[in-house]
Amino acid sequence: MVRLVLIFLVFSLAQGCSLSPHYDQLMALKGVGDSQAEIQNDAKKQKESFFKLKDSIKNNHLKKGMSKNRLFFNYGEPVFCRNENDEGQVRELCVYRLPGNNFNSGLIYLYFNQKRKLDSWELISRVE
Repeated sequence: MVRLVLIFLVFSLAQGCSLSPHYDQLMALKGVGDSQAEIQNDAKKQKESFFKLKDSIKNNHLKKGMSKNRLFFNYGEPVFCRNENDEGQVRELCVYRLPGNNFNSGLIYLYFNQKRKLDSWELISRVE
């Protein structure tokens, strides 16, 4: 019995040592796979947010004066936001984008005033 356990232990250690040189490579591949899944998940969320916001615009559910926080809660985070200076008036532009397509196929611009309230919006979409 002891001999059988000893043989099993030696065999296990030999197998473990033979796999260890490739462990870093395997972990790198696993990391790439995890990153790809994360990218696909983010793209799915962007697409859902874009179409939900687009439907709200087409159905006149967006109203001037809506809070930025409320919009982000209802439609998810935009791809990015940046401050703009429009004729001396500072406002914030937030962009929702249809992922995986060129930039002209699906964009929604939301403009917020200094009080973080929706000022205006623009839908640029060639996708129905």
